[in-house]
Amino acid sequence: LVADVSAAIQEAAGQCGLQMGPLQESPSRGSGATLTTMRLSGQGQIDGILRFIHSAPRLGFPILIESMNLTGDESGGPQRRFDMELRILDYQNWTPQKGGSNG
Repeated sequence: LVADVSAAIQEAAGQCGLQMGPLQESPSRGSGATLTTMRLSGQGQIDGILRFIHSAPRLGFPILIESMNLTGDESGGPQRRFDMELRILDYQNWTPQKGGSNG
């Protein structure tokens, strides 16, 4: 499952025009509701980053964006660097909301 989530994230990022850096996975340390935590980084224009965030609930996996950091280019160009921490929830402990998103 985690490999499928990773592939879906990378595909969605590419479709949004983002250049992805390394994706790091860490096993869950907390409750049984979390399968793994992922840290990812990359860069792109702000509209692509926002499209990527908006696409997260529609990837088909229970993904929670835990935190995100955006930094600008010193030259003032349109590229922004982003760092995100995602939680991948256990399907058995996740119930989609009707008419909304879980992310």
